[in-house]
Amino acid sequence: MRAAILLVAAAILGAGQALAQEVRGDTAAGYAFAARVCAACHVISPSQVDDPAVGAPSFSAVAADPAATALSLGVFLRSPHERMPDLILSDREIDDVIAYILSLE
Repeated sequence: MRAAILLVAAAILGAGQALAQEVRGDTAAGYAFAARVCAACHVISPSQVDDPAVGAPSFSAVAADPAATALSLGVFLRSPHERMPDLILSDREIDDVIAYILSLE
């Protein structure tokens, strides 16, 4: 009985992690959006020549952070932040940017 409970718990935890990492966006559209909107403050790709030098993390650094999941990035992008412009992104734009950022892992 205990083994069955442990297996069910492991399956639930695994499903939760899979859902947290579910990426629904389009990577190419996310890159295009980031190039238009985000590159003024962030280094959005390893090939970006100009570093805005405003102290904003690069997208590669964000992707390398173990706390950066599709879920956590979605919450972040839907919340106002002191140092970020007041951008209102559509759900599709958020999904696309998340897909692009996570592709840099």
